[in-house]
Amino acid sequence: MARTWLSGLMLRWTPILTYTRRRQALLDWVEKNTRPIGFFDDDAEGTVGFAFGPDMRMLVSRAGVLISSGASGESLAHVLDEPLNGVLEVLEPRNLSLDAIAGMTSQPLAVRDYATATRRFAQRAAGNIRRLNWDPTDAAILMDVEDARFRIQLEYGIVTRSELLERLQSPSLGRLASFLEAPHPDQVATAVIQEAEISVFLDGALRPKERMHFTTTTELWSNYESARSELEEFAQSLSVMLSESSEGETP
Repeated sequence: MARTWLSGLMLRWTPILTYTRRRQALLDWVEKNTRPIGFFDDDAEGTVGFAFGPDMRMLVSRAGVLISSGASGESLAHVLDEPLNGVLEVLEPRNLSLDAIAGMTSQPLAVRDYATATRRFAQRAAGNIRRLNWDPTDAAILMDVEDARFRIQLEYGIVTRSELLERLQSPSLGRLASFLEAPHPDQVATAVIQEAEISVFLDGALRPKERMHFTTTTELWSNYESARSELEEFAQSLSVMLSESSEGETP
């Protein structure tokens, strides 16, 4: 079954002229109404961040908010809906819109040998290059796709358990320049060690084709859950395809 390890959203709004005053009001609201376990305040940049769990974070600025989650498996909407509503209530931003959704997903791959699986995957990706006496041994594919709402960038490949852990601990290693935050190191390490030795790994970023405004957080979470489900479904499809293409074959 596919698992989304890291995910997040980026929201944008018209930069707030009176942000300094409203920022103080936001700090008061958070202290009174929530119980964050961590806090970050950059006076120079005016950025303020809150952690509502080991890997549930919200970073607020004059022009938007970044929301991210890690390997705990908790529902992003369940944990952060109240704090996000508080941010919107206190800051009263104008022209609120969804800027991006991102996620990192893996799916166990039913193959016996990593080298065989990666070679077959690379050969399929490379096509007919044997006339050059090249022997493809591994590949990572960067793909642009789109649907009715989003332009989507995907990076995917086959990873070992240790490679999966490395990608999750350093989200910016990928080609997509992910805005996702690194998860709590102990938590993700404990979770990954229980995963299959070989997996399909998928890094995805979805950006709206047109400015996507919303009036309630319910609409926002609906778009987020839909995007996360689509990334997981794609990872599952890749796993089926790559398992079938590698099973029983020799390099």
